[in-house]
Amino acid sequence: MEKKYFVNPTQLAAAGATALATAVLAVTLMGLRRPVSALVFLVIAVVFGRIALETGAWIVVNPDGVSRRLFGRTTMSMTWDEMGEVGVAGAGIFNKGNPDKTGTLYIYFSRTPMTEEERFSMMLSWPPKDKLYLQHDKYRMDFIQSIYGRKIQKFNTGKVKV
Repeated sequence: MEKKYFVNPTQLAAAGATALATAVLAVTLMGLRRPVSALVFLVIAVVFGRIALETGAWIVVNPDGVSRRLFGRTTMSMTWDEMGEVGVAGAGIFNKGNPDKTGTLYIYFSRTPMTEEERFSMMLSWPPKDKLYLQHDKYRMDFIQSIYGRKIQKFNTGKVKV
């Protein structure tokens, strides 16, 4: 069985809407002969368009492994045997000692096992370039756990049960 998930559907919607709106504003401002303002909005559209592409990539999970696809092309993949660690980590690492304030939770796939310090560094410089990841969801996690079959690591997850 194979399942496909967006990396982060919420950020995809927000970034896509922002990119579209600012691109429309840039075109409108060009029509009004305001090239500097149009350029500013065009740059904003490009930045949010890039974010939409990153968060709108498909993460495909199947019995062979996990891969990231963008426009039908595989940009990164890992087999289950290549994975040293699968984990859940919260992006809110500076939570002022309150473990319930985890921020956005992500499921990540790493080729190498990681220490607590490496997980902290990964979340500090999120998103990682050398790992596959997607937004945490109970149904996503249950499907991944059923295929992975090994222990899922946790970092800054609060009361989330894995």
